[in-house]
Amino acid sequence: MPTRPTWSGSIQISLVSIAVRIFPATNPGRQVELGKIIYYTHIKEFTVPKNYYFIASKGVGLKLQKLLANPDKLKKA
Repeated sequence: MPTRPTWSGSIQISLVSIAVRIFPATNPGRQVELGKIIYYTHIKEFTVPKNYYFIASKGVGLKLQKLLANPDKLKKA
């Protein structure tokens, strides 16, 4: 059975709207995938994915939760 997201929503930056779902990082495969994104972004060989996922090992902290609830503040952060 797939893990259910802790939070779902979208973030709009300029004319681009990005769907966001937050899952707990209980699956080691997710951590590996995040590492790949960070590595390939660093070497500038990153293809923009269709979906982005925020991964938090113990849920979302209050500060991130407030940022996700207010996309304008997230853009400035």
